Amino acid sequence: MRRNRLFRTESFRLAVLFGAFFLAAVIALVSALYLITENALERDIRTAVDANISAIQDGYRYKAEHEAIEIIQQRTATPGFSDYYLLQDAQGQTLAGNLKPGKPVLGWASIKANRASGGMPGGKILGRGLLFPGNVYLFVGEDSGRVAATRTEILYTFFGLAALVVAMALGGGILFSAKFLHRIDSIAQTCRAIIAGKLTERVPVRDSQDELDILCATINGMLDRIEALMDSLRQVSSDIAHDMRTPLTHLRQRLEKAREQSRNVDDYAVAVDSAIDDTDEILVIFSALLRISQIEAGSRVAKFSSADVGKAMQHVAEIYGVVAEDAGHTLALEIGTGICIRGDWALLVQLLSNLVENAIHHTGEGACIVLLARKDGADAVLEVRDSGPGVPQEQHEKIFRRFYRLEASRSTPGNGFGLAMVAAIAELHGMSIALLNAEPGLRVVLRAPLVPEGGAIRASPAD
Repeated sequence: MRRNRLFRTESFRLAVLFGAFFLAAVIALVSALYLITENALERDIRTAVDANISAIQDGYRYKAEHEAIEIIQQRTATPGFSDYYLLQDAQGQTLAGNLKPGKPVLGWASIKANRASGGMPGGKILGRGLLFPGNVYLFVGEDSGRVAATRTEILYTFFGLAALVVAMALGGGILFSAKFLHRIDSIAQTCRAIIAGKLTERVPVRDSQDELDILCATINGMLDRIEALMDSLRQVSSDIAHDMRTPLTHLRQRLEKAREQSRNVDDYAVAVDSAIDDTDEILVIFSALLRISQIEAGSRVAKFSSADVGKAMQHVAEIYGVVAEDAGHTLALEIGTGICIRGDWALLVQLLSNLVENAIHHTGEGACIVLLARKDGADAVLEVRDSGPGVPQEQHEKIFRRFYRLEASRSTPGNGFGLAMVAAIAELHGMSIALLNAEPGLRVVLRAPLVPEGGAIRASPAD
């Protein structure tokens, strides 16, 4: 089964495909080399034959047959020669040369080698024949065996290269497939562990920055997100069970009390009013949860445009200025000009309102609350700062969770959704959130990319 998997992997197919392409390239290269070499060798033979014929023709032209015979005898007497000559008269008798007489062949021709002494069966001679005056026939040729030998050598080389290419393609395919399957198996093993409930498992990354590393890093990021969502879901479920128990318990107790102790219509009216108050508290919790879910769903992203942060802060200051003053606080603005981000203006107002309201409720009397907007390079910086008691460092990551409140007894009014909604709106807008110590007090700093003032922003395809 493992062997079959090796041959079915994409890496094996690609290795075989590249091997086939390379083999085709080798075939084309060897074919071109074959033709070029053959033509070059034949051209050399023809050049040598023409040179020999020219020498014999010159001798025959000036001193007739005697000189032609002498030139042929000199050339055939040279040790190691590979040339063939035949000079025969009109009656077919040999005058000179190392070939047996035969029927005259005019022009270029390839004939069997037939030495006058000692034949060469199967050998081939490439040569040229012509007639001198008086029907004297001359044939000069050269052994074409080296052309055939070169052809054979090239073919052997080709078959060797082809075998090497096929072996490398198969070996490389098997090697790459084995490595690929090893990494795929590690990914599958991690996924099976995640399915089994081990949400902390992660796919190993080799830091080679190849496509599988990118995939593994993406999968790990997805798993981190899933783990965070599951933790959030568990936390929310636990908090809902905890926070809903109180109003539901109160509602049940009051209804039981009304059933057992009420004696007239007024008693029942009081019990009903109390039940309505408890029901309203429950509905507020569910409305806040629904509102956060709608924000996190991102359905409003498509309607994002250039939102003026300064105008949103001014609007919030107008709404909460009197509220802050009644609570004994001061609300100040420090706003730069032309600070716009891509977003939903109403949601930005909601975000800032929640931060200001949170500061009003949780800072001591006489605190100063500042709304600040400024540019920092290509970013817009939004800040809500107060001079209250601040938040302990170890609580910074927790206060944006739903239902989370600093008061362990949960004795003060509220349900812990204000900052959770801030986190949801900030994430929807791609903002980063940082909680910093204002010494004294707390600074909530948000960053988002700047966009041109008043310019309409189209949602990206991903949105």
